Amino acid sequence: KAEALLAELQAEAARKEAEAALRRAMEAGAILELEAAIAAAEKALVDGEVLALARQALAEARDKEDLSRALSDAMAALSSAMAKQNMEALTVAVRHAATAGVSEEQMWKAEALLAELQAEAARKEAEAALRRAMEAGAILELEAAIAAAEKALVDGEVLALARQALAEARDKEDLSRALSDAMAALSSAMAKQNMEALT
Repeated sequence: KAEALLAELQAEAARKEAEAALRRAMEAGAILELEAAIAAAEKALVDGEVLALARQALAEARDKEDLSRALSDAMAALSSAMAKQNMEALTVAVRHAATAGVSEEQMWKAEALLAELQAEAARKEAEAALRRAMEAGAILELEAAIAAAEKALVDGEVLALARQALAEARDKEDLSRALSDAMAALSSAMAKQNMEALT
């Protein structure tokens, strides 16, 4: 009887110690400490309700660690994309950073840089389209390309060249139209003169 009572008292002391260690681990919120305390508490047959609270605390600590890691990863990706000034990488990093909870100030800086990179890309594309239109020399294409280039704030020298090319294309079209009209008038006059000769 004495041995059984001693064993029972020892088991109760072990339960109380395991429960106390479990509560300390829950307060600390450290994952490894919680895992070890839960294992010891299960072995010591600590009350199921206390174990359930400890498991919940462990799940929350893991979630918190995951969020912290995600935030850290998002910050690193954002910093890297900003340093490289890579528009595609920065677009993705900004999207991830917004969901990871990156600070508003950091987001503002990244979004401002992204807007700058997008504007520069639009400028380059508009300038390339303008140069293609200048090579083609088509009036409608030049007019559209000039309008897009003005909107994208393409360099003034390039715009001046494009406007000059447009003026030359219009002059050429005017000359072509005048020549065509003159040829038609000449043909008509010649046809009238032949008619007089035939009659």
